[in-house]
Amino acid sequence: MRRLELNMQKIYKLGFWVLLLTAITFFNFWQISKTGKKMDFAIDRQINEKRISSLLISNNNNKRQVEISNAENVVTNEQVTNLLKDTTLVILLTEPKCNKCQEKEIKRLNLLKKQKNFNMIGITTQKRKNILAMQRKINKIDFPIYWIDDTTFYNNLAFDSEFPQIIYVINGKVISAFKPIPFDDEFSEKYYEELLN
Repeated sequence: MRRLELNMQKIYKLGFWVLLLTAITFFNFWQISKTGKKMDFAIDRQINEKRISSLLISNNNNKRQVEISNAENVVTNEQVTNLLKDTTLVILLTEPKCNKCQEKEIKRLNLLKKQKNFNMIGITTQKRKNILAMQRKINKIDFPIYWIDDTTFYNNLAFDSEFPQIIYVINGKVISAFKPIPFDDEFSEKYYEELLN
């Protein structure tokens, strides 16, 4: 009988430790998932704040007149006057915060041009023209890229300090403006989808 009691005590002790270990493991998993959800919520909130900021900046730039009287092709050195006379999707390219993001955006725009045959051009500054000429060749970009003087670029075309920026121009008037958000492909795709409709 005494032996049975000792065995039962050992089983209870073992059961207690197994139960305690299970409870601690469950608590840790619960904490990790709770922290993960908080982080996901914080990331989603940050993305949404960036999207709202981008849309506010972009919407403030609609309906303004833009004019480029003199531009030069970064590859052919061809001089062009009155660059924005037609319906044109313009990509403003200069120092990006994220090189990979800019390359990805350019590839997306290149694909859009092939699919929908948009009149699309890139515009940059004199300082960046050689880099973009190489980038154009490496990424097999179909649309032409022009450079203009810094004053016209920053004072007349650019609407924010981050690049790339997209402006949709009809006869010199900005109809729509868009600032992509790094690593937020869904946001860019929604903008281009709406633009096509």
